[in-house]
Amino acid sequence: MTTNESEPAGHVEQDSTTQPAADALLEVASIRAGYGPVPVLHDVSLRVGRGEVVVLLGANGAGKTTTLRALCGVVRASGSVRFDGEELVGQSTRTIAIPRRAMVPQGRGTFKDLSVLENLAAGAFLRRSRSEV
Repeated sequence: MTTNESEPAGHVEQDSTTQPAADALLEVASIRAGYGPVPVLHDVSLRVGRGEVVVLLGANGAGKTTTLRALCGVVRASGSVRFDGEELVGQSTRTIAIPRRAMVPQGRGTFKDLSVLENLAAGAFLRRSRSEV
């Protein structure tokens, strides 16, 4: 996955190593989102395969946090977000957040005394047994 600095915020290009849709754990197609009348994301599409590690990287104001908020249902979005085959756009935040997903805040929203792994696992403890974390 690559971004093109000449494209508007939210434009993402897939590279040749992207897995086919059948293997996608997360598949995002043409999402648009913003805050009130201010559009932030324009036609964002990406695919993340099972076991794949992905980094969402960009300058301040590029739409990284808005993208994550749209994927989690915190910001209203149009388009399609499929997680493990299930369409998430249009579902309530509670429905989206309950099974197998958690959003860990950045900066001051994390626990300073915990490691990165412990901070990431913190959201999972509410929904999973210890052996599943």
